[in-house]
Amino acid sequence: LKKLLMAELGLQQLSSDRATATTRVRGCFMMLLELHKDYPALKHMLRGRKLHFGNVTGVNLAGEVVLGISEVRSQWLSFLQKLPEVDAILSRIPDMQRAVSIGLRNIHVTHRKFGVSVVVRGYGHDLRRLVTSLSDHRGRHGLPVDWPSSLSHLQLVVEPAWGPMGLSPTGQLLVPSSCPPPHLLTFITDNIARAPVLLQHYQQIKLREEELHVQCREVFSLEMLEKDDSVMPEEMISCCERLMSGSQRLSALLSGSRVWITSYYTVMLDGEICIPWYWDLTDHQRTLFKKSRDQIFTLPCVIY
Repeated sequence: LKKLLMAELGLQQLSSDRATATTRVRGCFMMLLELHKDYPALKHMLRGRKLHFGNVTGVNLAGEVVLGISEVRSQWLSFLQKLPEVDAILSRIPDMQRAVSIGLRNIHVTHRKFGVSVVVRGYGHDLRRLVTSLSDHRGRHGLPVDWPSSLSHLQLVVEPAWGPMGLSPTGQLLVPSSCPPPHLLTFITDNIARAPVLLQHYQQIKLREEELHVQCREVFSLEMLEKDDSVMPEEMISCCERLMSGSQRLSALLSGSRVWITSYYTVMLDGEICIPWYWDLTDHQRTLFKKSRDQIFTLPCVIY
């Protein structure tokens, strides 16, 4: 279905949230194919685009078209017909992000490492307002005198107006586009020393996470090993290390499985086993592992 959709619509890329069950993704693929049959112009709207199935419909900051998996096809069509307007807004955002960077001594304005926000009409307006207010504040009061000559080693993520303000575990400075310049400058000053430390730490543990990911797949002969975006690298490392330490008992139970590392125990309709990153191999949970494998063969058949 994926190959068929990419060929029919001329897509550059087709993807979905990693936490979405395969059966759910297949249903979305079928619905989009049916929509294309009824509206052949869909091909011209999406040719050469990257299409992603996620939680909210929109266009993300990476330029991907995102269709909400919980929405009906009429909602998809209504949005896709407005793509030219959204593209026009998106095309102006890089220039405004560069203006923010220049106004803050070449700070690196980027996107989140986990999860990319969907662009809405108000985001471009809010970002423009931030650029204007930041320029005005800098002209009147200047920048903090204790700042270094360049902040290019820091990563700033400008979120939509309702986004969070805080320092992410990966060392990124998260600020909403509606943030007043005085608050923004104070926030950067308060985290100017800690952010690079977290960023360097993240880069180091990311390598360790990738090593353990490869080892677990090989040791347990897993068909798939993935994690939710909400699972941080340290949590994934802890989970994989405990899997490796219990490999003698777990190999027979997990061999050939599709495993998701998340925050709960369950078995998806397509047989994927979900385990929380903080799992502990007690007798009760060892039973859960066995039940997980047994349930795969007793699940009802779901046909799309």
